[in-house]
Amino acid sequence: MVRPPIDEACSLLLPPEIIAEIVDHLDAVHDLESLRAFSQTAQHLLLYCRKHLFSSVTLNDACVKRFSRIVENYPNILSNIKRLDIFFLAFDCHIASCSSPLVRYLPRLVGGFCRVSSLSLVFNPQLPPDWENIPQPLKATLLILIQAPALTRLTLGYISGFPITAFLPCVNLVELKINRVSIQNDLPLSGQRKTLPDPLRLSSFSYRGAGGGSDVTSMGALIYSRRNNGDPIFDFSRLSSLTICLATEEDLEVAGMLLMSVEQLEIVTGIQSPTLPNHVVY
Repeated sequence: MVRPPIDEACSLLLPPEIIAEIVDHLDAVHDLESLRAFSQTAQHLLLYCRKHLFSSVTLNDACVKRFSRIVENYPNILSNIKRLDIFFLAFDCHIASCSSPLVRYLPRLVGGFCRVSSLSLVFNPQLPPDWENIPQPLKATLLILIQAPALTRLTLGYISGFPITAFLPCVNLVELKINRVSIQNDLPLSGQRKTLPDPLRLSSFSYRGAGGGSDVTSMGALIYSRRNNGDPIFDFSRLSSLTICLATEEDLEVAGMLLMSVEQLEIVTGIQSPTLPNHVVY
Protein backbone atom coordinates (compact mmCIF):
# COMPACT_ATOMS: atom_id res chain seq x y z
CA MET A 1 0.00 0.00 0.00
CA VAL A 2 1.33 3.38 -1.03
CA ARG A 3 1.00 6.04 1.67
CA PRO A 4 -0.20 9.45 0.42
CA PRO A 5 2.06 12.47 0.83
CA ILE A 6 1.72 14.23 4.17
CA ASP A 7 -0.26 17.12 2.67
CA GLU A 8 -2.80 14.75 1.14
CA ALA A 9 -2.95 12.62 4.28
CA CYS A 10 -3.69 15.62 6.50
CA SER A 11 -6.36 16.79 4.10
CA LEU A 12 -8.07 13.41 4.30
CA LEU A 13 -8.00 13.36 8.10
CA LEU A 14 -9.31 16.86 8.82
CA PRO A 15 -11.74 18.98 6.81
CA PRO A 16 -10.64 22.55 6.05
CA GLU A 17 -13.20 24.01 8.47
CA ILE A 18 -11.68 22.12 11.40
CA ILE A 19 -8.15 23.08 10.42
CA ALA A 20 -9.14 26.74 10.20
CA GLU A 21 -10.83 26.54 13.63
CA ILE A 22 -7.73 25.00 15.21
CA VAL A 23 -5.47 27.67 13.72
CA ASP A 24 -7.82 30.46 14.80
CA HIS A 25 -7.87 29.06 18.34
CA LEU A 26 -4.08 28.95 18.53
CA ASP A 27 -4.02 32.59 17.50
CA ALA A 28 -6.74 33.54 19.98
CA VAL A 29 -4.74 32.09 22.89
CA HIS A 30 -1.52 33.68 21.56
CA ASP A 31 0.22 30.32 21.17
CA LEU A 32 2.77 31.52 18.64
CA GLU A 33 5.08 28.55 19.17
CA SER A 34 2.35 26.06 18.23
CA LEU A 35 1.33 28.17 15.24
CA ARG A 36 4.90 28.09 13.94
CA ALA A 37 5.14 24.34 14.44
CA PHE A 38 1.75 23.82 12.79
CA SER A 39 2.77 25.90 9.77
CA GLN A 40 5.84 23.70 9.21
CA THR A 41 3.88 20.45 9.27
CA ALA A 42 2.55 20.68 5.71
CA GLN A 43 2.51 23.20 2.89
CA HIS A 44 -1.25 23.67 2.87
CA LEU A 45 -1.25 24.29 6.64
CA LEU A 46 1.16 27.17 6.11
CA LEU A 47 -1.56 28.96 4.16
CA TYR A 48 -3.89 28.78 7.17
CA CYS A 49 -1.22 29.93 9.62
CA ARG A 50 0.37 32.69 7.58
CA LYS A 51 -2.43 35.21 8.10
CA HIS A 52 -1.90 34.93 11.87
CA LEU A 53 1.89 34.58 11.91
CA PHE A 54 2.27 37.78 9.91
CA SER A 55 -0.69 39.75 11.27
CA SER A 56 1.69 41.68 13.54
CA VAL A 57 5.21 42.61 12.43
CA THR A 58 7.98 44.57 14.14
CA LEU A 59 10.72 46.04 11.97
CA ASN A 60 14.03 47.59 12.97
CA ASP A 61 17.47 48.00 11.43
CA ALA A 62 18.55 44.54 12.59
CA CYS A 63 15.78 42.57 10.89
CA VAL A 64 14.41 44.61 7.97
CA LYS A 65 16.89 43.23 5.42
CA ARG A 66 16.01 39.63 6.27
CA PHE A 67 12.30 40.45 6.22
CA SER A 68 12.71 42.08 2.80
CA ARG A 69 14.24 38.86 1.46
CA ILE A 70 11.32 36.84 2.79
CA VAL A 71 8.91 39.22 1.05
CA GLU A 72 10.79 38.76 -2.23
CA ASN A 73 9.92 35.05 -2.10
CA TYR A 74 6.44 35.45 -0.57
CA PRO A 75 5.15 38.92 -1.51
CA ASN A 76 1.59 38.11 -0.46
CA ILE A 77 2.48 38.02 3.24
CA LEU A 78 2.46 41.83 3.31
CA SER A 79 -1.30 41.81 2.82
CA ASN A 80 -1.65 39.80 6.06
CA ILE A 81 -0.06 42.52 8.21
CA LYS A 82 -2.56 44.47 10.31
CA ARG A 83 -0.22 45.79 12.97
CA LEU A 84 3.14 47.30 12.02
CA ASP A 85 5.67 48.58 14.57
CA ILE A 86 8.80 50.28 13.20
CA PHE A 87 11.71 51.30 15.44
CA PHE A 88 14.34 53.60 13.92
CA LEU A 89 16.76 53.16 16.82
CA ALA A 90 19.90 53.34 14.65
CA PHE A 91 18.64 56.21 12.52
CA ASP A 92 20.72 59.41 12.47
CA CYS A 93 19.47 62.07 10.07
CA HIS A 94 22.73 63.99 10.48
CA ILE A 95 24.64 61.28 8.61
CA ALA A 96 24.58 62.25 4.96
CA SER A 97 24.85 58.65 3.75
CA CYS A 98 21.69 57.62 5.66
CA SER A 99 23.13 54.16 6.20
CA SER A 100 20.17 52.89 8.24
CA PRO A 101 18.85 49.65 6.66
CA LEU A 102 15.30 50.87 7.28
CA VAL A 103 15.97 53.88 5.07
CA ARG A 104 17.05 51.54 2.26
CA TYR A 105 14.48 48.76 2.52
CA LEU A 106 11.28 50.31 3.87
CA PRO A 107 10.45 52.23 0.66
CA ARG A 108 10.59 48.91 -1.22
CA LEU A 109 8.05 47.34 1.10
CA VAL A 110 5.58 50.17 1.66
CA GLY A 111 3.41 49.40 -1.37
CA GLY A 112 2.37 46.05 0.11
CA PHE A 113 1.15 47.32 3.48
CA CYS A 114 -2.43 47.65 2.28
CA ARG A 115 -4.24 46.32 5.36
CA VAL A 116 -2.29 47.92 8.20
CA SER A 117 -4.76 49.31 10.75
CA SER A 118 -2.32 49.84 13.63
CA LEU A 119 0.97 51.68 13.05
CA SER A 120 3.78 52.64 15.43
CA LEU A 121 6.72 54.81 14.32
CA VAL A 122 9.36 55.32 17.01
CA PHE A 123 12.72 57.01 16.50
CA ASN A 124 15.87 56.99 18.61
CA PRO A 125 15.16 58.67 21.98
CA GLN A 126 18.79 59.77 22.17
CA LEU A 127 18.78 61.29 18.67
CA PRO A 128 15.21 62.38 17.89
CA PRO A 129 15.22 63.72 14.32
CA ASP A 130 13.62 66.87 13.05
CA TRP A 131 11.00 66.04 10.45
CA GLU A 132 12.53 68.49 8.01
CA ASN A 133 15.88 66.68 8.16
CA ILE A 134 14.51 63.22 7.40
CA PRO A 135 15.51 62.14 3.85
CA GLN A 136 12.72 62.80 1.36
CA PRO A 137 12.32 59.14 0.21
CA LEU A 138 11.86 58.01 3.81
CA LYS A 139 9.57 60.93 4.59
CA ALA A 140 7.36 60.05 1.62
CA THR A 141 7.28 56.41 2.76
CA LEU A 142 6.24 57.37 6.29
CA LEU A 143 3.45 59.59 4.99
CA ILE A 144 2.11 56.73 2.86
CA LEU A 145 1.93 54.56 5.99
CA ILE A 146 0.45 57.28 8.22
CA GLN A 147 -2.18 58.29 5.67
CA ALA A 148 -3.25 54.77 4.67
CA PRO A 149 -7.06 54.51 4.42
CA ALA A 150 -7.19 51.40 6.64
CA LEU A 151 -5.27 53.02 9.52
CA THR A 152 -7.26 53.46 12.74
CA ARG A 153 -4.48 53.48 15.39
CA LEU A 154 -1.30 55.55 15.22
CA THR A 155 1.65 55.91 17.62
CA LEU A 156 4.41 58.44 17.03
CA GLY A 157 7.55 58.60 19.15
CA TYR A 158 10.54 60.96 19.38
CA ILE A 159 10.15 63.30 16.41
CA SER A 160 10.59 67.05 16.32
CA GLY A 161 8.56 69.37 14.13
CA PHE A 162 6.01 66.84 12.88
CA PRO A 163 3.60 68.74 10.57
CA ILE A 164 -0.04 68.96 11.63
CA THR A 165 -1.12 68.71 7.98
CA ALA A 166 0.19 65.14 7.81
CA PHE A 167 -2.95 64.11 9.72
CA LEU A 168 -5.41 65.62 7.24
CA PRO A 169 -5.86 62.47 5.07
CA CYS A 170 -6.17 60.13 8.11
CA VAL A 171 -9.93 59.87 7.72
CA ASN A 172 -10.39 56.68 9.77
CA LEU A 173 -8.02 57.44 12.64
CA VAL A 174 -9.67 56.93 16.06
CA GLU A 175 -6.71 56.26 18.40
CA LEU A 176 -3.66 58.53 18.58
CA LYS A 177 -0.62 58.20 20.84
CA ILE A 178 2.06 60.88 20.86
CA ASN A 179 5.23 60.22 22.83
CA ARG A 180 7.87 62.97 23.00
CA VAL A 181 6.81 64.47 19.69
CA SER A 182 6.60 68.18 18.99
CA ILE A 183 3.85 69.16 16.55
CA GLN A 184 4.36 71.98 14.09
CA ASN A 185 1.44 74.03 12.87
CA ASP A 186 2.21 74.33 9.16
CA LEU A 187 -1.20 75.76 8.28
CA PRO A 188 -2.63 77.35 6.26
CA LEU A 189 -1.72 75.54 3.08
CA SER A 190 -2.86 77.03 -0.18
CA GLY A 191 -2.95 73.57 -1.70
CA GLN A 192 -5.72 72.26 0.57
CA ARG A 193 -8.71 70.89 -1.24
CA LYS A 194 -11.93 72.89 -1.02
CA THR A 195 -13.82 69.70 -0.15
CA LEU A 196 -12.28 68.17 2.94
CA PRO A 197 -13.30 65.19 5.09
CA ASP A 198 -14.85 65.82 8.48
CA PRO A 199 -12.56 66.49 11.46
CA LEU A 200 -10.85 63.37 12.77
CA ARG A 201 -13.03 62.19 15.65
CA LEU A 202 -10.74 60.49 18.16
CA SER A 203 -12.03 58.06 20.77
CA SER A 204 -8.65 57.54 22.48
CA PHE A 205 -5.78 60.00 22.93
CA SER A 206 -2.48 59.60 24.76
CA TYR A 207 0.06 62.42 25.05
CA ARG A 208 3.49 62.40 26.66
CA GLY A 209 5.07 65.82 26.51
CA ALA A 210 8.37 66.58 24.87
CA GLY A 211 9.32 69.08 27.57
CA GLY A 212 10.16 72.76 27.47
CA GLY A 213 7.81 75.16 25.74
CA SER A 214 7.03 72.70 22.94
CA ASP A 215 4.19 71.01 24.83
CA VAL A 216 1.96 74.07 24.89
CA THR A 217 2.77 74.77 21.25
CA SER A 218 2.14 71.19 20.17
CA MET A 219 -1.12 70.76 22.05
CA GLY A 220 -2.29 74.12 20.79
CA ALA A 221 -1.61 72.96 17.23
CA LEU A 222 -3.60 69.77 17.80
CA ILE A 223 -6.58 71.56 19.33
CA TYR A 224 -6.78 74.92 17.61
CA SER A 225 -5.41 74.36 14.10
CA ARG A 226 -8.03 75.03 11.45
CA ARG A 227 -8.38 73.98 7.85
CA ASN A 228 -9.17 76.46 5.09
CA ASN A 229 -12.88 75.87 5.63
CA GLY A 230 -12.61 76.72 9.34
CA ASP A 231 -13.08 73.18 10.66
CA PRO A 232 -10.60 71.78 13.20
CA ILE A 233 -8.32 68.95 12.22
CA PHE A 234 -9.18 66.90 15.33
CA ASP A 235 -12.46 66.54 17.16
CA PHE A 236 -11.68 65.73 20.80
CA SER A 237 -15.23 66.22 22.04
CA ARG A 238 -16.09 62.49 21.90
CA LEU A 239 -12.96 61.19 23.64
CA SER A 240 -13.68 58.17 25.81
CA SER A 241 -10.08 57.54 26.91
CA LEU A 242 -7.44 60.13 27.75
CA THR A 243 -3.90 59.87 29.11
CA ILE A 244 -1.54 62.83 29.49
CA CYS A 245 1.94 62.83 30.98
CA LEU A 246 3.59 66.24 31.23
CA ALA A 247 7.18 67.17 31.88
CA THR A 248 6.80 70.22 34.14
CA GLU A 249 4.24 71.87 36.41
CA GLU A 250 3.88 74.77 34.01
CA ASP A 251 2.72 72.38 31.34
CA LEU A 252 -0.55 71.79 33.22
CA GLU A 253 -1.81 74.54 30.94
CA VAL A 254 -1.64 71.93 28.19
CA ALA A 255 -4.01 69.61 30.05
CA GLY A 256 -6.45 72.44 30.64
CA MET A 257 -6.48 73.32 26.96
CA LEU A 258 -7.45 69.78 26.04
CA LEU A 259 -9.97 69.15 28.82
CA MET A 260 -11.88 72.28 27.84
CA SER A 261 -12.59 70.72 24.46
CA VAL A 262 -13.80 67.35 25.77
CA GLU A 263 -17.50 66.80 26.49
CA GLN A 264 -17.39 63.54 28.41
CA LEU A 265 -14.73 61.00 29.35
CA GLU A 266 -15.29 57.38 30.29
CA ILE A 267 -11.64 56.59 31.16
CA VAL A 268 -8.99 59.00 32.41
CA THR A 269 -5.76 57.17 33.07
CA GLY A 270 -4.23 60.28 34.62
CA ILE A 271 -2.80 63.68 34.04
CA GLN A 272 0.69 63.18 35.39
CA SER A 273 3.61 65.44 36.06
CA PRO A 274 6.67 63.99 37.80
CA THR A 275 7.51 67.37 39.35
CA LEU A 276 4.16 67.74 41.11
CA PRO A 277 3.78 66.67 44.76
CA ASN A 278 0.87 64.32 44.17
CA HIS A 279 2.11 63.12 40.76
CA VAL A 280 -1.44 62.74 39.42
CA VAL A 281 -3.94 65.53 38.97
CA TYR A 282 -7.53 65.02 37.76
